[in-house]
Amino acid sequence: MNIVKRVWAWIDDRSGFSNLVKPVLDHPVPPGSGWSYVFGSAALAAFILQVITGMALATSYVTSAGEAYNSLKFITDNSTLGYLLRGMHFYGASAMILMVGLHMIQVFLVGSYKFPRELNWLTGIVLLGATVALGFTGQLLRWDDIAVWSVFVASSMAARVPVLGNQLAQFIIAGDTIGGATLSRFFAFHVFFLPAVIFGVVAVHLTMVLYHGISEPPKAGRPVDPKTYRQWYHDYLERFGVPFWPDAAWRDIVFGIGMIAVIMILAIVFGPPQLGAPPDPSKIDAYPRPD
Repeated sequence: MNIVKRVWAWIDDRSGFSNLVKPVLDHPVPPGSGWSYVFGSAALAAFILQVITGMALATSYVTSAGEAYNSLKFITDNSTLGYLLRGMHFYGASAMILMVGLHMIQVFLVGSYKFPRELNWLTGIVLLGATVALGFTGQLLRWDDIAVWSVFVASSMAARVPVLGNQLAQFIIAGDTIGGATLSRFFAFHVFFLPAVIFGVVAVHLTMVLYHGISEPPKAGRPVDPKTYRQWYHDYLERFGVPFWPDAAWRDIVFGIGMIAVIMILAIVFGPPQLGAPPDPSKIDAYPRPD
Protein backbone atom coordinates (compact mmCIF):
# COMPACT_ATOMS: atom_id res chain seq x y z
CA MET A 1 0.00 0.00 0.00
CA ASN A 2 2.91 2.37 0.70
CA ILE A 3 4.23 1.78 -2.81
CA VAL A 4 0.79 2.49 -4.27
CA LYS A 5 0.51 5.70 -2.24
CA ARG A 6 3.96 6.86 -3.33
CA VAL A 7 3.18 6.12 -6.98
CA TRP A 8 -0.14 7.95 -6.72
CA ALA A 9 1.50 10.91 -4.94
CA TRP A 10 4.08 11.14 -7.76
CA ILE A 11 1.43 10.97 -10.49
CA ASP A 12 -0.81 13.47 -8.71
CA ASP A 13 2.08 15.87 -8.13
CA ARG A 14 3.01 15.81 -11.83
CA SER A 15 -0.53 15.81 -13.26
CA GLY A 16 -2.53 17.80 -10.72
CA PHE A 17 -5.30 15.24 -11.16
CA SER A 18 -6.79 15.70 -7.70
CA ASN A 19 -7.04 19.46 -8.26
CA LEU A 20 -9.25 18.73 -11.26
CA VAL A 21 -11.38 16.02 -9.69
CA LYS A 22 -11.79 17.39 -6.16
CA PRO A 23 -14.02 20.37 -7.14
CA VAL A 24 -16.27 17.98 -9.08
CA LEU A 25 -16.63 15.61 -6.13
CA ASP A 26 -17.02 18.37 -3.54
CA HIS A 27 -19.49 20.59 -5.39
CA PRO A 28 -22.72 20.91 -3.38
CA VAL A 29 -26.06 19.63 -4.63
CA PRO A 30 -29.52 20.61 -3.40
CA PRO A 31 -31.15 18.45 -0.74
CA GLY A 32 -33.90 16.24 -2.07
CA SER A 33 -32.06 15.34 -5.27
CA GLY A 34 -32.72 11.65 -4.72
CA TRP A 35 -33.20 8.60 -6.90
CA SER A 36 -35.05 10.51 -9.61
CA TYR A 37 -31.79 12.32 -10.39
CA VAL A 38 -29.78 9.20 -11.30
CA PHE A 39 -30.94 8.75 -14.89
CA GLY A 40 -28.43 11.16 -16.43
CA SER A 41 -25.41 9.39 -14.98
CA ALA A 42 -27.01 6.03 -15.85
CA ALA A 43 -27.31 7.13 -19.49
CA LEU A 44 -23.61 8.02 -19.46
CA ALA A 45 -22.76 4.63 -17.92
CA ALA A 46 -24.80 2.88 -20.62
CA PHE A 47 -22.96 4.85 -23.31
CA ILE A 48 -19.56 3.90 -21.87
CA LEU A 49 -20.71 0.26 -21.81
CA GLN A 50 -21.68 0.61 -25.49
CA VAL A 51 -18.25 1.98 -26.33
CA ILE A 52 -16.45 -0.86 -24.53
CA THR A 53 -18.57 -3.68 -25.97
CA GLY A 54 -18.58 -2.01 -29.39
CA MET A 55 -14.79 -1.83 -29.46
CA ALA A 56 -14.61 -5.51 -28.56
CA LEU A 57 -17.10 -6.46 -31.30
CA ALA A 58 -15.28 -4.32 -33.88
CA THR A 59 -12.15 -6.45 -33.52
CA SER A 60 -13.95 -9.33 -35.27
CA TYR A 61 -16.53 -7.51 -37.39
CA VAL A 62 -15.86 -7.28 -41.13
CA THR A 63 -17.15 -4.12 -42.85
CA SER A 64 -17.95 -5.78 -46.15
CA ALA A 65 -21.29 -6.46 -47.80
CA GLY A 66 -20.13 -9.99 -48.56
CA GLU A 67 -18.67 -10.80 -45.12
CA ALA A 68 -20.53 -8.70 -42.53
CA TYR A 69 -23.32 -11.24 -42.07
CA ASN A 70 -20.93 -14.20 -41.70
CA SER A 71 -18.65 -12.26 -39.36
CA LEU A 72 -21.59 -11.65 -37.01
CA LYS A 73 -22.48 -15.34 -37.09
CA PHE A 74 -18.86 -16.12 -36.21
CA ILE A 75 -18.90 -13.60 -33.33
CA THR A 76 -22.14 -15.07 -31.97
CA ASP A 77 -21.36 -18.77 -32.38
CA ASN A 78 -17.57 -19.16 -32.26
CA SER A 79 -15.85 -16.06 -30.87
CA THR A 80 -14.82 -16.02 -27.20
CA LEU A 81 -17.54 -14.19 -25.23
CA GLY A 82 -19.03 -13.05 -28.54
CA TYR A 83 -22.50 -14.22 -27.53
CA LEU A 84 -22.30 -12.20 -24.29
CA LEU A 85 -20.80 -9.11 -25.93
CA ARG A 86 -23.44 -8.96 -28.66
CA GLY A 87 -26.18 -9.41 -26.08
CA MET A 88 -24.81 -6.70 -23.81
CA HIS A 89 -24.38 -4.33 -26.76
CA PHE A 90 -27.97 -4.97 -27.84
CA TYR A 91 -29.60 -4.54 -24.43
CA GLY A 92 -27.19 -1.74 -23.57
CA ALA A 93 -28.51 0.22 -26.56
CA SER A 94 -32.07 -0.12 -25.29
CA ALA A 95 -30.94 0.84 -21.78
CA MET A 96 -29.20 3.95 -23.09
CA ILE A 97 -32.28 5.14 -24.98
CA LEU A 98 -34.47 4.36 -21.96
CA MET A 99 -32.20 6.24 -19.54
CA VAL A 100 -31.90 9.27 -21.85
CA GLY A 101 -35.69 9.35 -22.19
CA LEU A 102 -36.27 9.06 -18.44
CA HIS A 103 -33.65 11.72 -17.76
CA MET A 104 -35.30 14.19 -20.13
CA ILE A 105 -38.75 13.45 -18.67
CA GLN A 106 -37.41 14.08 -15.16
CA VAL A 107 -35.69 17.30 -16.26
CA PHE A 108 -38.90 18.51 -17.89
CA LEU A 109 -41.14 17.64 -14.95
CA VAL A 110 -38.96 19.46 -12.40
CA GLY A 111 -38.49 22.47 -14.69
CA SER A 112 -34.72 22.14 -15.01
CA TYR A 113 -34.90 23.50 -18.55
CA LYS A 114 -35.67 26.99 -17.19
CA PHE A 115 -33.26 29.85 -16.58
CA PRO A 116 -30.28 29.57 -16.33
CA ARG A 117 -30.11 25.98 -17.60
CA GLU A 118 -31.52 26.39 -21.10
CA LEU A 119 -28.23 25.29 -22.68
CA ASN A 120 -28.30 22.09 -20.60
CA TRP A 121 -31.69 21.28 -22.14
CA LEU A 122 -30.59 22.09 -25.69
CA THR A 123 -27.47 19.93 -25.44
CA GLY A 124 -29.67 17.18 -23.99
CA ILE A 125 -31.87 17.33 -27.10
CA VAL A 126 -28.77 16.93 -29.27
CA LEU A 127 -27.74 13.91 -27.18
CA LEU A 128 -31.21 12.39 -27.56
CA GLY A 129 -31.00 12.71 -31.35
CA ALA A 130 -27.49 11.27 -31.43
CA THR A 131 -28.59 8.34 -29.26
CA VAL A 132 -31.47 7.48 -31.59
CA ALA A 133 -29.11 7.82 -34.57
CA LEU A 134 -26.71 5.39 -32.88
CA GLY A 135 -29.49 2.83 -32.60
CA PHE A 136 -30.55 3.32 -36.22
CA THR A 137 -27.04 3.04 -37.67
CA GLY A 138 -26.21 0.07 -35.44
CA GLN A 139 -29.19 -1.96 -36.66
CA LEU A 140 -27.92 -2.01 -40.26
CA LEU A 141 -24.59 -3.48 -39.16
CA ARG A 142 -26.36 -6.81 -38.60
CA TRP A 143 -26.73 -6.84 -42.41
CA ASP A 144 -29.66 -9.23 -42.45
CA ASP A 145 -32.91 -8.82 -44.36
CA ILE A 146 -34.68 -6.89 -41.57
CA ALA A 147 -31.78 -4.43 -41.19
CA VAL A 148 -31.46 -3.81 -44.92
CA TRP A 149 -35.18 -3.33 -45.44
CA SER A 150 -35.27 -0.92 -42.48
CA VAL A 151 -32.86 1.31 -44.38
CA PHE A 152 -35.05 1.01 -47.48
CA VAL A 153 -37.95 2.30 -45.39
CA ALA A 154 -35.87 5.13 -43.88
CA SER A 155 -34.55 6.27 -47.26
CA SER A 156 -38.03 6.22 -48.80
CA MET A 157 -39.32 8.35 -45.90
CA ALA A 158 -36.42 10.78 -46.33
CA ALA A 159 -37.14 11.01 -50.06
CA ARG A 160 -40.52 12.59 -49.25
CA VAL A 161 -38.93 15.62 -47.58
CA PRO A 162 -39.69 18.70 -49.70
CA VAL A 163 -36.87 20.04 -51.93
CA LEU A 164 -34.02 18.04 -50.33
CA GLY A 165 -35.70 14.62 -50.26
CA ASN A 166 -33.70 12.94 -53.01
CA GLN A 167 -30.41 14.27 -51.67
CA LEU A 168 -31.22 13.03 -48.17
CA ALA A 169 -32.16 9.58 -49.46
CA GLN A 170 -28.94 9.33 -51.47
CA PHE A 171 -26.93 10.47 -48.47
CA ILE A 172 -28.49 7.80 -46.24
CA ILE A 173 -27.81 4.91 -48.61
CA ALA A 174 -24.56 6.39 -49.99
CA GLY A 175 -25.72 6.30 -53.60
CA ASP A 176 -28.67 5.15 -55.63
CA THR A 177 -29.01 1.69 -54.07
CA ILE A 178 -28.07 -0.10 -50.88
CA GLY A 179 -24.76 -1.93 -51.00
CA GLY A 180 -21.26 -2.02 -49.59
CA ALA A 181 -20.97 1.78 -49.58
CA THR A 182 -24.11 1.97 -47.43
CA LEU A 183 -22.63 -0.43 -44.90
CA SER A 184 -19.33 1.48 -44.79
CA ARG A 185 -21.13 4.79 -44.27
CA PHE A 186 -23.31 3.45 -41.46
CA PHE A 187 -20.27 1.83 -39.82
CA ALA A 188 -18.33 5.11 -39.95
CA PHE A 189 -21.20 7.07 -38.42
CA HIS A 190 -21.92 4.40 -35.78
CA VAL A 191 -18.31 3.91 -34.69
CA PHE A 192 -16.65 7.28 -35.29
CA PHE A 193 -18.83 10.32 -36.00
CA LEU A 194 -21.76 9.83 -33.63
CA PRO A 195 -19.67 8.72 -30.61
CA ALA A 196 -17.40 11.74 -31.19
CA VAL A 197 -20.46 14.02 -31.22
CA ILE A 198 -21.76 12.41 -28.02
CA PHE A 199 -18.42 12.72 -26.21
CA GLY A 200 -18.12 16.37 -27.21
CA VAL A 201 -21.68 17.33 -26.31
CA VAL A 202 -21.52 15.37 -23.03
CA ALA A 203 -18.42 17.41 -22.11
CA VAL A 204 -20.37 20.64 -22.73
CA HIS A 205 -23.43 19.24 -20.93
CA LEU A 206 -21.48 18.28 -17.81
CA THR A 207 -19.61 21.59 -17.83
CA MET A 208 -22.94 23.41 -17.81
CA VAL A 209 -24.19 21.19 -14.98
CA LEU A 210 -21.15 22.06 -12.88
CA TYR A 211 -21.34 25.74 -13.80
CA HIS A 212 -25.03 26.24 -13.04
CA GLY A 213 -25.40 23.49 -10.44
CA ILE A 214 -27.99 20.75 -10.24
CA SER A 215 -31.53 22.09 -10.31
CA GLU A 216 -33.31 22.02 -6.97
CA PRO A 217 -36.60 20.10 -6.68
CA PRO A 218 -39.50 22.42 -7.55
CA LYS A 219 -41.73 23.88 -4.89
CA ALA A 220 -45.13 25.49 -5.34
CA GLY A 221 -45.06 29.25 -4.87
CA ARG A 222 -41.32 29.51 -5.61
CA PRO A 223 -41.04 30.72 -9.22
CA VAL A 224 -37.72 31.19 -11.03
CA ASP A 225 -36.91 34.90 -11.26
CA PRO A 226 -33.89 35.51 -13.56
CA LYS A 227 -33.04 38.67 -11.64
CA THR A 228 -32.64 37.01 -8.25
CA TYR A 229 -32.30 33.27 -8.95
CA ARG A 230 -28.51 33.00 -9.06
CA GLN A 231 -28.02 34.68 -5.69
CA TRP A 232 -30.92 32.71 -4.20
CA TYR A 233 -29.46 29.42 -5.47
CA HIS A 234 -26.01 30.27 -4.08
CA ASP A 235 -27.46 31.09 -0.66
CA TYR A 236 -29.67 28.00 -0.81
CA LEU A 237 -26.68 25.71 -1.36
CA GLU A 238 -24.69 27.52 1.34
CA ARG A 239 -27.42 26.72 3.86
CA PHE A 240 -28.76 23.35 2.77
CA GLY A 241 -26.44 21.90 0.10
CA VAL A 242 -24.72 18.54 0.54
CA PRO A 243 -21.45 17.48 -1.17
CA PHE A 244 -21.90 15.41 -4.31
CA TRP A 245 -19.44 12.82 -2.96
CA PRO A 246 -20.45 10.73 -1.16
CA ASP A 247 -23.89 12.05 -0.20
CA ALA A 248 -25.35 11.97 -3.72
CA ALA A 249 -22.83 10.04 -5.82
CA TRP A 250 -23.52 6.71 -4.11
CA ARG A 251 -27.00 6.59 -5.65
CA ASP A 252 -25.54 7.09 -9.13
CA ILE A 253 -23.02 4.31 -8.54
CA VAL A 254 -25.54 1.84 -7.11
CA PHE A 255 -28.07 2.48 -9.90
CA GLY A 256 -25.39 2.31 -12.62
CA ILE A 257 -23.99 -0.98 -11.33
CA GLY A 258 -27.51 -2.39 -11.03
CA MET A 259 -28.34 -1.36 -14.59
CA ILE A 260 -25.18 -3.01 -15.96
CA ALA A 261 -25.96 -6.16 -13.95
CA VAL A 262 -29.47 -6.31 -15.45
CA ILE A 263 -28.01 -5.85 -18.95
CA MET A 264 -25.57 -8.69 -18.36
CA ILE A 265 -28.30 -10.99 -17.00
CA LEU A 266 -30.51 -10.27 -20.04
CA ALA A 267 -27.56 -10.99 -22.34
CA ILE A 268 -26.84 -14.30 -20.63
CA VAL A 269 -30.45 -15.47 -20.38
CA PHE A 270 -31.89 -14.22 -23.68
CA GLY A 271 -28.78 -13.58 -25.74
CA PRO A 272 -28.38 -11.23 -28.70
CA PRO A 273 -31.10 -10.77 -31.34
CA GLN A 274 -31.31 -13.62 -33.80
CA LEU A 275 -29.96 -12.84 -37.23
CA GLY A 276 -32.54 -12.97 -39.99
CA ALA A 277 -31.93 -14.31 -43.44
CA PRO A 278 -29.08 -12.81 -45.47
CA PRO A 279 -30.11 -9.61 -47.27
CA ASP A 280 -32.03 -10.19 -50.47
CA PRO A 281 -33.57 -7.14 -52.19
CA SER A 282 -35.90 -9.38 -54.17
CA LYS A 283 -37.50 -10.74 -50.99
CA ILE A 284 -40.57 -8.62 -50.23
CA ASP A 285 -42.02 -10.50 -47.25
CA ALA A 286 -39.54 -9.04 -44.73
CA TYR A 287 -40.99 -7.21 -41.71
CA PRO A 288 -38.60 -4.34 -40.97
CA ARG A 289 -39.01 -2.67 -37.60
CA PRO A 290 -36.70 -0.77 -35.24
CA ASP A 291 -35.07 -2.74 -32.41
